[in-house]
Amino acid sequence: MSRILLLVFLALFLIVVSFRNWKMLIAAVIAATAATLFFLYGTVHQLGEEQTGDDAPVSVRILYENDKKDIFLDPEFRELLKRRHGIIVIGEKGDTADVSAEGLTELDGLWPDGYLAAQRLAKRFTETEFGEADTFYTIPAFYSWPEITAVLKQEGVVKETETGGWVMTDLPRLLDLVAEQRTWSSLGLRQQEGAVSLHLPDPAVSGTGLVGLGLLGTAWNDGHSLSPDRMAALLPRLKDLYGKLAITELSGETLFSRYIKQGVWAFPLILAEEKRMIALYQRFPVYQEKIQEDVRVLYPEPTIRIPHPFLWCTPNGERLAKALLSPEIQALLWARYGFRSTEEASPSLPGLRIPEQPDMLPPPPVPVLKELRNAVAAEQ
Repeated sequence: MSRILLLVFLALFLIVVSFRNWKMLIAAVIAATAATLFFLYGTVHQLGEEQTGDDAPVSVRILYENDKKDIFLDPEFRELLKRRHGIIVIGEKGDTADVSAEGLTELDGLWPDGYLAAQRLAKRFTETEFGEADTFYTIPAFYSWPEITAVLKQEGVVKETETGGWVMTDLPRLLDLVAEQRTWSSLGLRQQEGAVSLHLPDPAVSGTGLVGLGLLGTAWNDGHSLSPDRMAALLPRLKDLYGKLAITELSGETLFSRYIKQGVWAFPLILAEEKRMIALYQRFPVYQEKIQEDVRVLYPEPTIRIPHPFLWCTPNGERLAKALLSPEIQALLWARYGFRSTEEASPSLPGLRIPEQPDMLPPPPVPVLKELRNAVAAEQ
């Protein structure tokens, strides 16, 4: 714009010095000024139309659960949505299970803490036609420490991979050690007299804990997902195992935080989502060296895919769902928060030994998990 105005005034100057007839000079100046004003009006009018047209940013109102909180507070994430996709998220953290029918009418979408919560919402609001973007998923993994991992390796429970990572190759053997209440000292750790323990988030209240208990059940089902028929056969055994697990925390986030801060003998072996380690590693650099040197991530073979679908109920919500599929947002949510995407293998992350594409089972059917939750709740 400034260059065009400069050219216009330069033309006026040349007109002034070249014209000798003052009447023609005045006419030329008036004509040039009119042309300039007309051009400026058209430009401003066009800019105004661009700001109020289809490309103008839209506000998208959503309710998200606690495990998505840091994502929506992330300035880079919000800037990507605004600059690349024309979206300004007006989000509120809360329990999606508490949303009312009236509250739902004020929302464009919801992002629950997993597929179980998403299915409960769809069942509650049968008159609402939800769109579902199955964009991201997480996986559960076991976490331990060097001395514990060394003992489990001797027992044939785990093995080291060629890339320096770890996989759990004999989950049934680990469950036998827990069920038999073997002690760590009997396995060679003389300084530790406690029983072999496995910590899970409480399956009665935690979706991760419930899916984790379902993962343990696959060990007694030849590595296959639990069907309703197999669930009925294995339920007594799982209830007995549940009574011998260390259930001390309500959420996977709290469990992983205490595992990192309190160390090996407070939490020798836990099960939590992979994303817990990635998010803590990226958010708190003070723990990076400890995670790199001391934390052992033991990936079960196979693990379970835990979908985290985004539900939308308006066109603006659908617009956000499509934005979440963009490569730059998928890359950000993986590298910073540990949400794998559905499209392709997740790239490696500097400083962390994690598989790009682990062997996964589909999530257990909801009726199976419902029966399992009812069973463990009755044991409390």
